[in-house]
Amino acid sequence: MSEEENKAPLTAPAQGIRDAAKYLIAAFGAIGAVLVANLSLTALPSGAHPLIAALAVGVAVLALAILVGMGVSVLTPKAVTLGKLAQEPNSPVVKRLKDDEALFQGQGSDLVAFHKAYVEALTDRATAQDEYLKKVEPTTETKSRIADARVEFLDQAVSQVLEVAVFYQLQERFSVCRRTMMTALALIVVAAAGVFAWASAKPTSAHSFLRGAVLTDDDLQGVNLEGADLREVDLGGTNLKGANVAKVKSDDKTIWVSVVCPDGTMSVGSENGCEGHLSP
Repeated sequence: MSEEENKAPLTAPAQGIRDAAKYLIAAFGAIGAVLVANLSLTALPSGAHPLIAALAVGVAVLALAILVGMGVSVLTPKAVTLGKLAQEPNSPVVKRLKDDEALFQGQGSDLVAFHKAYVEALTDRATAQDEYLKKVEPTTETKSRIADARVEFLDQAVSQVLEVAVFYQLQERFSVCRRTMMTALALIVVAAAGVFAWASAKPTSAHSFLRGAVLTDDDLQGVNLEGADLREVDLGGTNLKGANVAKVKSDDKTIWVSVVCPDGTMSVGSENGCEGHLSP
């Protein structure tokens, strides 16, 4: 193992977690861009559809924002100090640290006592160095060196504990529970996009599938046929009195023989049909 690997054995795993979070943020950002680019609240069907579509967009944007925020939290963990760890004895990170006493290099896994010992060592070193500078002699020099060695020894333990604590913090922030929540939020985004697509789609008239039908001698009085596709439809003998035939589509293959037109008149023949008599 190289010297660099010895110094920071958890650097690669921690970076791996951060890289995974970066990829997730990029993916969620791309999904959001695609959704925003394709969502339009204009030309929506009437009724409750605009409200449903707007709510779907809001839910999708909110879910994406939470997803990105959760990813960013992995990239920007809060600062970890020995003092803060000592103040959080019940946190998951501290509990995991205490499970491995070897991290403390024989100082005991009591973080409060460890923090106190480290502060005292730093204070003793500062005092010893100050005494040595005031009175240079073998006694003060020895005392200063001992205090300095004590701090260096504790520094190694403190650095190791803090490095592992940062890694544990990253793991906690990218835990299975959080990943599951992120997956659920991603599904919510997809579902919201589906709801928007449904709400923004104009309903298809059931009469749009009449093309080629045979409606001879049918009684369609007062029926709403607005927008109906009557191309190639045989309407021979059909009663359309009072029917709404606005915006219907017909062609030269539509048969209008003996049809009672919407205004109550009888069609002359198949060629002209009910032309001029389509208003009830």
